Amino acid sequence: MMESAPVFGYKEKGKAYRKSAGVYGVIWNEETSEIRLVKNDKGDYFLPGGGLEDHETPEDCLRRECVEELNVQVCIQTFVGCAKQYFQSPVDQQHYLNEAHFYLCKEKQASGVKEKRYPSLWMKPSLAIKLLEHEHHSWAVVKCMSGALTKLNTSVAADKGDRA
Repeated sequence: MMESAPVFGYKEKGKAYRKSAGVYGVIWNEETSEIRLVKNDKGDYFLPGGGLEDHETPEDCLRRECVEELNVQVCIQTFVGCAKQYFQSPVDQQHYLNEAHFYLCKEKQASGVKEKRYPSLWMKPSLAIKLLEHEHHSWAVVKCMSGALTKLNTSVAADKGDRA
């Protein structure tokens, strides 16, 4: 049986909600035990990612968004899960129900694109959870720290053992 996606935010009565689909990455740096966030012009923090374009897979969307937002290529490690968030956009004042797919990733290299769209920073997950603008982004970080990351570290340790 498939697990239903958790829903965050508050659905206001009488408001029409536009559905949107997005893909976001929890980019993990195992050396510093930090994740990478983007910060918009208003000072709000988000996981890197964004909306799916026509005929784009979630993985391709995440790779594209990381190049556009961070000027980096990522290696997608594992699917974390799906979650939904009700919110009103401060940009267009529209009400949205965002269904987001989250992936645990690692950075591979700079993409060669000269400019990135947003400033970014590395942050300890415990602080990121408190600062992220959307609750479903925080949920994904918590889920990574409790489950998916453990699996990743186990496979990394096994890989290191193979090379020893």
